[in-house]
Amino acid sequence: MALLHPGEPALGHEAHTAPLGRARALLTAAVVPLVTGYAAIAAVLAAVVAMAPHSQFDTVGALTGAAPGWLAAHQVPLAIGHKELGALPLLPTILLMLLVARTAAATAERLDDHLPRHAGKLIATIAAAHALFGLVLALLTESHPITAAAMPGMTYPALLSAIAATVGVARRCGLLDALRDRVDGPAIAGLRMGLLAIAALLAAGAVLLVVALLGSVTEVRATYTSLAPGLGAGAGMLLLCAGYLPNAIVAGTAFVAGPGFSLGSHVVGPAQYTVTPLPEFPLLDAIPDHYASWWPALCLIPLALGVLIGWLLRDVDEELLARLRAVAVAAVIAALGCVLLSGMAGGRIGTGSLDPFSTRALLLSVSVLGWIAVPGGLVAWLRGPRPEAVDPPGLIPFDDEDSDLADDPVEDVDEEPEPEEPDEPDEPDDLAEDAEPADEEPPARER
Repeated sequence: MALLHPGEPALGHEAHTAPLGRARALLTAAVVPLVTGYAAIAAVLAAVVAMAPHSQFDTVGALTGAAPGWLAAHQVPLAIGHKELGALPLLPTILLMLLVARTAAATAERLDDHLPRHAGKLIATIAAAHALFGLVLALLTESHPITAAAMPGMTYPALLSAIAATVGVARRCGLLDALRDRVDGPAIAGLRMGLLAIAALLAAGAVLLVVALLGSVTEVRATYTSLAPGLGAGAGMLLLCAGYLPNAIVAGTAFVAGPGFSLGSHVVGPAQYTVTPLPEFPLLDAIPDHYASWWPALCLIPLALGVLIGWLLRDVDEELLARLRAVAVAAVIAALGCVLLSGMAGGRIGTGSLDPFSTRALLLSVSVLGWIAVPGGLVAWLRGPRPEAVDPPGLIPFDDEDSDLADDPVEDVDEEPEPEEPDEPDEPDDLAEDAEPADEEPPARER
């Protein structure tokens, strides 16, 4: 058939080419983030070591030392000797997740995938590759000073890469459309408002952190200079502080929401403040030395956010229960997002006075749930559309166009009908004349 129609490819060749091309694209999508991320971490570590005085650069050492760095970037807890390090920087995690999401989106675009089942294969391939790579690196660190457990080394990278890949292909492969088909409109609106609430709370935490750093810029500069006097040490300290900036933003978010955060026995929050002298670190200089009476006023921010979400959802549906359900979905999504971020931002910090670092995930989630559900539900209830009044049964509506009563003019109820004149009674004489005597005999007939 191919000889008779040279312009058309053979069916067997086309059937074998498409699966091979798809497999090659999936393999590329799985390997590229691994190689790129590992190489970037190794390059950063090598640059910091090279800038240090009296250092000797070793390519093999840089590549080998990047293994704990790659695991730490995927939030795998590390052990330095007998001390656990679980509070890991979030900035590398965010960058690697963006890389995975972008790679997954580009692969779906190249393969012209537009079905959810195509997305499932791509996500599973990327997650499996990260799980295998993380397991291998965790096993390789057993002979190093910095070690990682095999199970977290396999599961954490797989989970984070699966989340990132899902976000990358959600729109292209129709995952969002499938979600809209299975979930009603109020729930979708609540999901969007929940994501908006997470972004707004993080923005408030970031603003609070910037204000605190600007207020203590002199102390931050002095600490930075004393801890990192040289070029290499300064670069390393700068990278370390930049890596922990998202963690500090999450701590600021917990402060704004009410529960605050804790570093060992040190508790910093609007309702509780017990802080003793802290170790020297530039980001720790942003923590105030004394409690301020205006801190509880920061709770107006999440309160205003809850009111705003209720206002935005007030017209999502005419039914009251549907509007309240949308607000509840937004509150639950925001609370779950705060739990996830809080769990990733905190953790063990060795065995010192700052161990552990916690943003109080449980209290934070409950606070966010209350700040959004209560005021948002009240606003959606009171400011939502009112149901039209229904006339009681048995009454005829006057605004019915089909009713004949609506078209007829309404008579004036104040005007009384003119009374009819009563018949005059007959006079007694007339009655006597008209009446025939009952006892009068008829006249006798003449013979």
